[in-house]
Amino acid sequence: MEGGDTVEEMYLTVKELAELKGCTERHIQNLIQNQKIIAEEVKTNRQGPGRGGIQYRIPLSSIDKKLQSKFKRRLKAIEKQAEPEQLPAEVDLED
Repeated sequence: MEGGDTVEEMYLTVKELAELKGCTERHIQNLIQNQKIIAEEVKTNRQGPGRGGIQYRIPLSSIDKKLQSKFKRRLKAIEKQAEPEQLPAEVDLED
């Protein structure tokens, strides 16, 4: 791409990738810790039990192409559901 046309990287959460792969979040976390999956650590201000506010972001481009396609299909379906339904032009709402 030229002239500053950049595509912003999309990231998945551990939960999203686990759902795509049909496995547990813990399994994905283990794969990340064993460097089988590329992920970025993001520190959050989260309080409470767990990893002390550390979350993982998995670049979409780093996962299998089939899983990328599956994720994009799900994303489109969600976006389509979020679109407001359009009424036909001849409907009179004041009756």
